[in-house]
Amino acid sequence: MKKTLTILLVALMILSGVLSRAAVAEGEKNPEEYGFKTLGDVLDCEAPSSSCYEALYIHIFEKDGVFYRAEADITSEIFNGLFEIDFKEKDVELTDGDPNLAEIIRPLTVKQASFNGDLSDYATWEVFDINGGRSLEDYESFYTETVFYEIPEIPLEDSPFKTLADVFAAEGELYAFSISPDKFASAFPVDGVYYRVEAEIPADVYEKLDAIDFFDETREEQEQALLSPLPVTRVGDLSNGIPAKEELDALVGLTGQDLLEMGFEYGSGYSFWDKAEMYLVQGLYEYHVYFNEKVPEMENYDEVMDELMPTLTVEKVEFFMPAGICSDTDLVW
Repeated sequence: MKKTLTILLVALMILSGVLSRAAVAEGEKNPEEYGFKTLGDVLDCEAPSSSCYEALYIHIFEKDGVFYRAEADITSEIFNGLFEIDFKEKDVELTDGDPNLAEIIRPLTVKQASFNGDLSDYATWEVFDINGGRSLEDYESFYTETVFYEIPEIPLEDSPFKTLADVFAAEGELYAFSISPDKFASAFPVDGVYYRVEAEIPADVYEKLDAIDFFDETREEQEQALLSPLPVTRVGDLSNGIPAKEELDALVGLTGQDLLEMGFEYGSGYSFWDKAEMYLVQGLYEYHVYFNEKVPEMENYDEVMDELMPTLTVEKVEFFMPAGICSDTDLVW
């Protein structure tokens, strides 16, 4: 009862909130010039979106074919009370299956453009300019935060893996998998071919998986028993993107700094026993990199790695294995 009363009070406070500013295409004005005084005056209008900041409530609405952005100052009590309300919000964000949109649309030529009746989420930003907006670079940074990897997909009918039982039965030198509330992903080799396999995990199965004691000696057996019947939903050929020997040979003579600038990152380990050797990751793969130089003995190599790496020169590079990201459930491909 107390929670319900709090929500009602918050709702009343919002409705009575005095509008501090309103904006349409011609610019920002005093809201009374449009005939609006409180949020209660506009909440009956069609409202595609709204947002709430610590001291500001922003409401986007349409009236007589015109879109308005209305702002109202709010107190900390209203701000905190809003989070007691169960809002169902639409997700404007990327999904796992989305490609790199910025990369795709950049070369395209515009044939026709028209307003589709929707406003971008910029309309609800706290810092807002009616005559401005986000730049192309802003949009690209939003879409390129998610990296899309090109992995050839193997049709399920051509795949040797129909259920996860087939995956668990596969023998290979590398075996890794990860589990999220709705997905299983694994990367492993069979007969010299590296695969990525995915399966959807039903909510009831994940609940049982989550209930298994982490320290139980039979934990792996219990997990496989629950996962084995699940059908495989997607299979990718990780071997397809492994660089040819000629590509790896082209790295010979480069410095460690060159490799870092090319996007190589520290991988699963290093050895300085004789000449320096490191395992470095780039994209989907991890490489064994041999250097020409011998590194002096030190107490803690981790602390000086960033100083050592730029000075080394590459003697040889070999493919080692798919990187850990290949068995990540969040991998986008």
